[in-house]
Amino acid sequence: MVINVKYLKFFNGTTTELECNCSGNPMPTYRWEQNGIELLNQNRIVLNGDTSDKGTYTCVAENVMAPTYGPILPGQSNMSLDINVLYEPSEPKFIINGAQVDNGIFTALRGSNVLIECQSHGNPTPSVYVGHASALQIGGRQLVKNIQDADTGVYRCVAENVMTPSFGPNKTGQSENSILINIKDEVMKSASPSLIGVLLPLLGAGVSLLLFLVTAAAIVWRCRMRYRGKQDETVENPMYISADDIIIDEIVTQKDDTVSM
Repeated sequence: MVINVKYLKFFNGTTTELECNCSGNPMPTYRWEQNGIELLNQNRIVLNGDTSDKGTYTCVAENVMAPTYGPILPGQSNMSLDINVLYEPSEPKFIINGAQVDNGIFTALRGSNVLIECQSHGNPTPSVYVGHASALQIGGRQLVKNIQDADTGVYRCVAENVMTPSFGPNKTGQSENSILINIKDEVMKSASPSLIGVLLPLLGAGVSLLLFLVTAAAIVWRCRMRYRGKQDETVENPMYISADDIIIDEIVTQKDDTVSM
């Protein structure tokens, strides 16, 4: 098909052939450029409909004119064409509280605020709807304040666009994704495992030291008690008087008294 347009739109995956022809004497040579970068030195180029094909294409025709008399003159002519590749919306991605969630499940703390955002790419830029179950709202974001049990469940994201090519009928593109949102109650924070790992050895060492001190104190106390008992059994006077000596002395005294009489 021969066309004379400045702007061309076609669907992603559509093979498109661009051909450039012009007259001149001598016959011109051709080259194609994309966004100012040279692609091919010929008058025809084939595009496969990739998104990378988007851009400005320029066909440059050149010749060199050498008259019999006079200087050689270069000749050049060019024409540009803007290519736009249309494609359906990509699968939407959920961004919750600023972080992308890829596993399809998100758990929030009861009573917290949850910002749900949905992103999708397409050409033209798709309209994005997000919401709880079938209650969708446009804009690609929804803020759930003070989330409770009634707010849990499946949240859907739908992206749509309408693609209008330069030739042929329009086409509607659509893509959808969903995520399950649960809630949990906040629990008391406990010491971190690393802190516990540090405290337990110290606590064990403290208990061992305490047992050692108690045992040592008991041993010292026993030794002191034994030593004090032995001191009590020792008479301060170095002379030792037995009970037998006392009895004998009494008998001798009695006898002396009898003789005297």
